[in-house]
Amino acid sequence: MARDRFELPHNPSSCGMARRRARVLLQRAAVGEDRAESALLVLSELVANAIEHAEPQVTVELTLRAQKGTSGRCLHIRVHDGGCRRPVGDGDRDGTSERDADDVERGRGQTVVAALASACGRYATVRSAVTWAVIDCV
Repeated sequence: MARDRFELPHNPSSCGMARRRARVLLQRAAVGEDRAESALLVLSELVANAIEHAEPQVTVELTLRAQKGTSGRCLHIRVHDGGCRRPVGDGDRDGTSERDADDVERGRGQTVVAALASACGRYATVRSAVTWAVIDCV
């Protein structure tokens, strides 16, 4: 099992910093390039989402471990953030919000994550919200 846990500044350059840290972990574990690229893309999406939509602090946890019942491995990615900046459902009376127009052009990150991950989700802790994904690294 290989692990890494690190904190990131609350700015856009954090995506690149997270990718570099994860790439080292994946290379040391001899994860194939295709799987590594998928994992890095998912990580970037989760970190970007935390930076854009949540409060600081952003903490990343990466755990590469054997998959239960198989000879393969999987990467567990967890991105902790300080919680949502804006309450869910905080829109105009007609149910729209100022961000809706932006979301049409952007906001495809969760679709990308769901397509590349074998599992993904989000849960809350006392101190943060955690977005997670599992990537098969056969």
